[in-house]
Amino acid sequence: MDDILVLWLYHEEHDHRLDEVLKAIHASGLKLKKEKCNFGQKELGFVGHCFSKEGISPNPEKVCAILDLSKPQNNTSHAEMCASFIVSEFVVMIAVLLLLDFFGC
Repeated sequence: MDDILVLWLYHEEHDHRLDEVLKAIHASGLKLKKEKCNFGQKELGFVGHCFSKEGISPNPEKVCAILDLSKPQNNTSHAEMCASFIVSEFVVMIAVLLLLDFFGC
């Protein structure tokens, strides 16, 4: 396991859910590295997107990187590029759908 995000609209509910997540981690015997933990973030980047109270938006650094890509030289490199975009967007869509389901939306 690499990343755990606890996002909630309301601070009290966020703290409650965070406590539940930390208890589950402790009960499972997993360990966290203190230096890799960030709490109380107003904005964070995850899988090429920025999450904040304003919502979810593309990470500007990732957008610039995509705009700076060189044009594919053949069909294979074009297909590889398209596949990587499709997979990354699929991962984001799954993450967002899971969040929406978790929030009961």
